[in-house]
Amino acid sequence: RWVLSSRALRFSPELLNTAGPTRYGIHWGANGIRRSDFPIREVIAELQDDVISEMFSPINLGRVADQQLKVRKPGDTMALADLFAWTNAAVYDDLGHAAIAPAHRELQRRFTDLQMQIVQVSAGFADQLSLPRETQSLARYNLTRLARRLAGATAAARDEGTRAHLADLRVRVEGVLHAQNIRVI
Repeated sequence: RWVLSSRALRFSPELLNTAGPTRYGIHWGANGIRRSDFPIREVIAELQDDVISEMFSPINLGRVADQQLKVRKPGDTMALADLFAWTNAAVYDDLGHAAIAPAHRELQRRFTDLQMQIVQVSAGFADQLSLPRETQSLARYNLTRLARRLAGATAAARDEGTRAHLADLRVRVEGVLHAQNIRVI
């Protein structure tokens, strides 16, 4: 949550203006410097993507699903529904605000893409990945909830970049939710 929220990873302009270009991964003889300043969005995106990839890896999703079988009371452990709810709450916590920061818009796009990919994966491939089937229904459920919220959020947005982002998300989410090619194989 602290890495995915709109309130996370905020840095002062003074700090960001003093940060130098990253040379991580560059070695002698390699020409890998892409820009002369610090790639703020890239670094934040990579950190957030690492967190989401770990949380939503098929192995960890399977582990979370199995935990419910190992406790007497359902609330004694995290469920897949909790993981989806908490992550969606953090990623989309600024829907309805006048503006959404560009870096957070990018996170919202990437997480929306992940949920859409989960919904669209074929049953056979989901089984090959050992992806709990509940994962697909939870992703669809959360995308449905997101689609309902996006209409109001777009109307509340005062920043053109935010409005464009929200309108794009809405079109893409509704396209996946209303797709006619639901795969069962």
